Amino acid sequence: MLCSNMVMRWRNFFFFALFCLIFSWGGIAYSSDDVSLPKEDTETPSWLYVIRADRATLAEGNSLLALEGIDPDILAFTDRPYREHKIITWDEFAELWGEGEGSFADVPPNVVLSGTAMGNSSTHCGAEVEFLDAPALYAGYDLGGRNAIKVPIHSWADGLGYPMVGAEVLIKVLYEGAAPRACRPMEEVSGFVDSVVTTCACSNFGVNIFGLSGGWGVNQEAMIKTLIQTGVRKFRVNNIGGWPDRAYEAINQETGKLSQTEQDKVSVYVPSQYFVGPNFSINATKNKFSGWPNIKHWVIQLDACNPVDTSSPVYCSNPTEAGLSRVDLAAYEAQIHQAVPAFQGQSYSVEFVIPYQDESASPQSVLAQVKKATVDAFPGVRFTLEKTEYPFWVGSTSTDFPVDQANAFDQFAKSNGFAGGTFAETGWPSACPKNPATASLTNECAFLKSLIQGSSGFSDAKFVAYWWLMGAEDVNDGCGPDSWGLFDPSGSFKCPGSF
Repeated sequence: MLCSNMVMRWRNFFFFALFCLIFSWGGIAYSSDDVSLPKEDTETPSWLYVIRADRATLAEGNSLLALEGIDPDILAFTDRPYREHKIITWDEFAELWGEGEGSFADVPPNVVLSGTAMGNSSTHCGAEVEFLDAPALYAGYDLGGRNAIKVPIHSWADGLGYPMVGAEVLIKVLYEGAAPRACRPMEEVSGFVDSVVTTCACSNFGVNIFGLSGGWGVNQEAMIKTLIQTGVRKFRVNNIGGWPDRAYEAINQETGKLSQTEQDKVSVYVPSQYFVGPNFSINATKNKFSGWPNIKHWVIQLDACNPVDTSSPVYCSNPTEAGLSRVDLAAYEAQIHQAVPAFQGQSYSVEFVIPYQDESASPQSVLAQVKKATVDAFPGVRFTLEKTEYPFWVGSTSTDFPVDQANAFDQFAKSNGFAGGTFAETGWPSACPKNPATASLTNECAFLKSLIQGSSGFSDAKFVAYWWLMGAEDVNDGCGPDSWGLFDPSGSFKCPGSF
């Protein structure tokens, strides 16, 4: 029986194997009997995938693999030394062909198919192909109410191929021959896709952690670990009412697992610093920073109002959005002149951010005075301006991240003598009774993806936009719990395909 009509059929498939395949990781070949990997090659997890379908056909001179009756779930799991797994969709799987070093577009994956001969379950078969492009929905064929997927391939499988009725080839590829003829056709087949190291291109993307609100019931340490493994290197940890030490400790611990080059990219932004009380004094802050030695770069928000003492005449609940509206310029200048020199010459670097928000919160005359107290008084120290940017709250229906507004704010900050700007908060809720028409998971994921992809268009490579927020906490903004976070209550990414 010839293998020109290769067929997969899946029944109660459970995948558990120790693979002895040789595959490439970080430019070095490893097999499953390697007992250790260099640290610099294991700082980002390498994901492997298992695909399922009812039937597969090699077609068009073996340049197309048609998978019919696909299972909507793809099992993903990490190679050593990580021990993680997740379920992804075919759309998320297809996004692994995004541009970038180490992606499937850069190095197409090998796919191993194994099963039994059609009509003869005692004869075991195998084939290897290479997926040359992302799988695409093939609407022209449906098996039992389940869609089909088509994938252009380079094939080392034997046989001449048997075209599926109406099959289309996404990208014509040269078929360069085949292995010796063996077992054809096939059923009871499993498919294994080799590894890809997935990291987001998010050097301008950061994440807000609201450390004390909502507790740690969903294991936020695991969320931080996932973000760092994904490639996120910028964090903004909100100190409201106290230091959320577990957040800082998790960032410090996971940063310590990175190479020196990657450690140097990590920065932690500490907002709500008014340096009042024993817990938030300058010395207390310095001691905190010294206790997390893997974090080598800090960003301190120099609050112009007091977020701690409700009896203070300059109290404010949100220093970022209050900007300079309640500032006591003499007291603010005195605070700056104490704090800035205290953080120089440490084992870590520190830069400072000034809450601005907008012209109504920070009149130009006040901003000019603050510039004299900071930029002019401390040449060589980096001072930036910050504001929040929430298109959702101003009624926008577009889920495109406003890159032009980011660049305009950055240019505004520079024109006033500062080093640049930053968006301290931005995001989109997956649900919100205040605006249910535009609050949806689809829109949240679209806005997140637009931000990550659009950040490459920032005019300054140091401009960072921080997503609000990491976890599933209810921050009493009227939208309710689980609305803004990157993760759902189980600790899984809400929008895994956005990174």
